[in-house]
Amino acid sequence: DRGRFVNGQMSLAPSSQSHDVSLSGSVELPMHSRLTGNVSYGMTDQNELLVPYTLNSGLASIAGAPANVTDAAALPVSRFNGAIRTFTQSFALTTKPTEKLGASLKYRYYDYSNRSDKVLFPGYAAFGESYWRTVKNDKNAAVQNDTPSYVRQTAKLAVDYEIAHPLALEVDALWDRYNHQQQRIDSTDEVGAGAGFVYKPVEMARVHGAYHYAHRAVKKYKAGATAANPEAVGLANFNWADRVRHRTDLRADVNPTDTLSVGVAGQYQTDDYGAGERFGFKSQKNLIGSVDATYDASDKVSLSVNYTREHRKGRTQNGAKDDAFNVAASDLDFGYGGDNFNPFNYWNTDITENVDTIGFTAEIRPIPEKLTLNMGYDYSESRMRFDTSNPNAAEASAMGYSGTKLANGAAQVWPLVVSKTHEVRAGGSYELMKDLTVGLNYLFSWYMLNDFQNTGAYLSGSTPENTTKYVATGASNYNYTAHMVGTTLAYKF
Repeated sequence: DRGRFVNGQMSLAPSSQSHDVSLSGSVELPMHSRLTGNVSYGMTDQNELLVPYTLNSGLASIAGAPANVTDAAALPVSRFNGAIRTFTQSFALTTKPTEKLGASLKYRYYDYSNRSDKVLFPGYAAFGESYWRTVKNDKNAAVQNDTPSYVRQTAKLAVDYEIAHPLALEVDALWDRYNHQQQRIDSTDEVGAGAGFVYKPVEMARVHGAYHYAHRAVKKYKAGATAANPEAVGLANFNWADRVRHRTDLRADVNPTDTLSVGVAGQYQTDDYGAGERFGFKSQKNLIGSVDATYDASDKVSLSVNYTREHRKGRTQNGAKDDAFNVAASDLDFGYGGDNFNPFNYWNTDITENVDTIGFTAEIRPIPEKLTLNMGYDYSESRMRFDTSNPNAAEASAMGYSGTKLANGAAQVWPLVVSKTHEVRAGGSYELMKDLTVGLNYLFSWYMLNDFQNTGAYLSGSTPENTTKYVATGASNYNYTAHMVGTTLAYKF
């Protein structure tokens, strides 16, 4: 009956302070070339009080737990000294040596340095705060917080050439590398290439299309079922897994009059993750279509409207734990027979999401080139459907089981998840003098979520097996509102 506790707690995200200083500039070069650069340094710190190990007083002095386990004084430190430092460099070289040929070379360096304290704890309240553990996982790793850091470098080369009016071609190449510290991988390398075209049959119309391919390779992913990586063998975090990406974009813009412009766009992208791995997020397909229009009613009023429809479909491959595969004659679990994930308890999830977004924007210039006011509204609605299945149900049934061997590995019927977002924007800018402009902007956001119902099928401990398939429940009605105010001050010299 672990997982059935009376009272628990979860701390909110800690308060923090962030500072960022940046310097940017550009220089004109020969052959219609320009070099631009930006360097910035950021500092984020927090020193919040830590919450006690648990509110469950029944754990006191159990399996090595402190006698005052519900008191924050039992912690090795009272506050957590969190410190993040970021250093960013970005440079871009653009050139147009001839009227028909143009090129750009961009490079970005980002250093994310986690300088937070590492704290060694004597243990923690585990299994739904119903027992005390002195190791972080079943591979006996010490109970200590991680302080991961990484360096990312990205370079992109793009060349465009006008073959003959009205057709121009584009090609590009991409390189992207992550070097990780205190993560389950050492690094990832991504290379990609693409090609596209721009077609302008007349002055009032333009069509742009492109295709891009990218492949990401992972180096030294730490093996599973170890202290460094306690996850199952064959499980890869999708953001650290090998990935193959294909993306196609197409957009058409038309200006039927001097005051009206209309655009139509579409994108199709596929991502395949962790080829050869048995668990994890395996694939994602996105199909996006949009239409937008802008109308300049006068030199003082501009109106815009847009609509976007997104269709996404992803797949995860999962497995219920703690049941060794014990059918020696079968090759269902070939290569993984020694672990505790029986293929009779595998379950897959197909996640389909449709998102509709509509927005309106108005810009008013009561005093042209002096005072500008803007306002807007966006509404977005997402509907997510989860379809689960047991891929080896036929084999499990042939062995006398009902689709799966463990009840907690059986595919469940999940309800539709609906979320809605309303956003209202208002603001403006005013030119105080020729080279000095001030601005004020306001954003209101209202998010609503209709999530999983609190039914027995999703409660931990609903079956006798030792299950780790816990699902947070009770979030049938959840929403938040946010208010954000920002100011700007721009001076030209």
